[in-house]
Amino acid sequence: MHLEQYQYHLFADYFQFYVEDENPKDTTEHIWDDKRTTEIGLALGKGIIAVGTERNFTVPVSLEIHDSKPDDDFSMWDRVNECSIDVPSGTLGR
Repeated sequence: MHLEQYQYHLFADYFQFYVEDENPKDTTEHIWDDKRTTEIGLALGKGIIAVGTERNFTVPVSLEIHDSKPDDDFSMWDRVNECSIDVPSGTLGR
């Protein structure tokens, strides 16, 4: 079920941005760890999601929060990455 949706325009410094718990357990230097994470543009850690971008400037971002796997049709998109994040603090960092 779709719970919330947020729209942002974020500066993708160094071709990346992060979604993270207020107190993530991992750091970004440890999660971009292999060729696959770079190829798909997604690296995951404990309390952190690193998203690679094609642009090194402001990018549009849509963040959707679901309580179960979405059943959307992504066939028209070039690339879609789905993942989960554990947010033990209850707050995403800024």
